[in-house]
Amino acid sequence: AERARVPEGAGARVPITDAGYEPEEEEELRPPGAEAADADITRDEKAFLVAIRNRIFSFLRALVVDDLEEAIAQLEEGTDIDGNAWTAVRLGQMLDEYFADHEAICLDPNARNIRHTHRTHSDDATWVIQQVLVDPEEHCDWMAEFEVLLEPSRERRDAVLELRRIGT
Repeated sequence: AERARVPEGAGARVPITDAGYEPEEEEELRPPGAEAADADITRDEKAFLVAIRNRIFSFLRALVVDDLEEAIAQLEEGTDIDGNAWTAVRLGQMLDEYFADHEAICLDPNARNIRHTHRTHSDDATWVIQQVLVDPEEHCDWMAEFEVLLEPSRERRDAVLELRRIGT
């Protein structure tokens, strides 16, 4: 049986063995605003909460090693809920109160468990996160409360926190 011949140029195909073959790239069509939405760190709440918790535990780690300046560096400049500025001296006083009744602030897997992180309030501009301070005796009677600033977090593509209070 004789093979049918295809006229030159008609239905031309690239042989599979052609090492120089590269498929044509098709441009992905995206709706207006898709790039801005992808850049919004707050859009994926689960991933954003991970970023928030990482920032909180960086703050707590700095407290544990008594690097109060580093602890403050983890926060957005600001004040507590009463308008008082956070300083290394003030954080040190808070820690003195904590350590009067507690041996340590734990940072182990139990302390990092999500059950110790509570999102108590949210609106279009902020979230309020309470992080329980786990002590070795597990009294869990102190917490650090943070306000998460959503718009600055979107702009920086990282969690931006203000410390509202530390206490019982």
